Amino acid sequence: MMHTDLCAKTAADKAQRAKQKAALRLAKALYRASEAAQDFQLACFEAGDPECGVEDRRFLLIANMTDYARHLESVYGGADGAC
Repeated sequence: MMHTDLCAKTAADKAQRAKQKAALRLAKALYRASEAAQDFQLACFEAGDPECGVEDRRFLLIANMTDYARHLESVYGGADGAC
């Protein structure tokens, strides 16, 4: 194997590790944002906000953030220490 091939492989591996770390950071941030949105939604409900009901789009936002965070963890290694 030539030296340039080794360097290219090392650079590609480094880029993949950076991508994996970024994906897991994003998953954590999505979980935190989801929790914050749930807290806000609960506060709105408790305050009697008339817009806080079944058709509140925050439900969908929270579900989508959580779903994508789980997807990132399943693909890039999540909390089980796979990375």
